[in-house]
Amino acid sequence: MLYNSLIICYSTPNYEKLTTHFLKCLEDIYIPSKNICMKYDIPPVELMNKTGLRTNLWFYCLITKLKHLIDSLKLHHGKYDYYISSDCDVQFLPNNVEQWSELEEYMKENNKDIYFMNENCTQNVNGGFYIICNKNLDTTIDFLTEIYNEMIITPYEKMPLGEQSLINKKLDRLNYGMIPNKYVIWSRTIYDYKSSLIHHAVDTNDISDKWEQISEILLILKYMTE
Repeated sequence: MLYNSLIICYSTPNYEKLTTHFLKCLEDIYIPSKNICMKYDIPPVELMNKTGLRTNLWFYCLITKLKHLIDSLKLHHGKYDYYISSDCDVQFLPNNVEQWSELEEYMKENNKDIYFMNENCTQNVNGGFYIICNKNLDTTIDFLTEIYNEMIITPYEKMPLGEQSLINKKLDRLNYGMIPNKYVIWSRTIYDYKSSLIHHAVDTNDISDKWEQISEILLILKYMTE
């Protein structure tokens, strides 16, 4: 599945350490560079003095990331079976890489246009990782474009989780499914270590916390699989 996918991602200088690790994870599972569409962005200097959740930099990055996703979907329209939108605080795990084919079968059986990661154990979607199928792609692009245009004019306090807040209000407009939690490690919650494909470093205050969590999960998985 991964080799028929375009992985679309976005990074800024403050995310350099996480981005390096993100790309190394993809290299470790033999994803070729041609399957990675990364935008390295330099935000306005006045935004860079404060980082972290719900800062002006954070909202700027979410808006710019979504624009990069839309532009990439248009540019590579129809060239891949799947388009994976991933934040760089997600690590692709090598332990169960063969399970990607099982996830693909699940997606085919459910026949949805887009598959989101759950926001932990809730019914809400998380905007940090989702898989867009090359099916009704124009409809998906139109939906994401609508979300992007709404983000531009929405006061930050009205979308506390950025595009995720807006997407969750409009889910009934999408033919969507959810990635089963067994394939995901959410923060420090490991649902099924024998099926885990990705880890999303969330519930953190800053980048150093994310890196600490990433390192911790890798140690736990190493211990579990020895």
